[in-house]
Amino acid sequence: MKFPLRSSINEDRRAVINRWITIVILFTLIPSIYFGYLLVQKERFTENAGKLARSVSLYNGEYLLRHDIDADSKIITLVYGGRKLTDEDKSGIKKRAVEFGLEKATITFEQGISFSDFSSEITAKITESDQMKAEVNRLSLALQDNARREDSLRTRSYTGRVLLKEMQPLFPQVTACLYGESYRFAARQPGSPQKVAFVHMTTSRKLAPAEKKKITAWLKVRLEDNGVTVVFE
Repeated sequence: MKFPLRSSINEDRRAVINRWITIVILFTLIPSIYFGYLLVQKERFTENAGKLARSVSLYNGEYLLRHDIDADSKIITLVYGGRKLTDEDKSGIKKRAVEFGLEKATITFEQGISFSDFSSEITAKITESDQMKAEVNRLSLALQDNARREDSLRTRSYTGRVLLKEMQPLFPQVTACLYGESYRFAARQPGSPQKVAFVHMTTSRKLAPAEKKKITAWLKVRLEDNGVTVVFE
């Protein structure tokens, strides 16, 4: 058809075309960046809200039945069972939300099932399955809380083994170590016990005062407790 394979465009027309190309790119790119930023913010809000819900799943004896997250409106709805949340409980949860970067979020509370002040009319409307589900959730959360406490106690009871492992390269004369925590009660202050930590050391030989002083200083730094009591055997 005898079309030319190429043609030259004058500089003015080239500038107009480039300008339109730039405008189209900007109109496409700017909204993409904006909506991408909003999407990242929503995902971050949802993730942090989920962490908050897990951290308050059992709060002062109240258990979380469910939670709803509205990332668009930044609203978190927490539905609790058990007794009704007090204003102090709600304030504590809102303060904890700040730790998860949710200071701008709106947190609302709803009461799912309250065992403290059921009226006969409300009780009649609650099915047996709902009550069983609430009780199962309460027991499950209580078991998880007990498991965490047992893990904490088990870890604390093995502190002596950790200290012994760390001390042996530095103080090979130490052959055994016992770590414990208890409360000291004073006759003049019966209602104000003082929590104290103590370490019982068994050594392969009798230590010189300078050696005992060096080991005691190391333990105070290691345990971050200047009041720790060290006993050598």
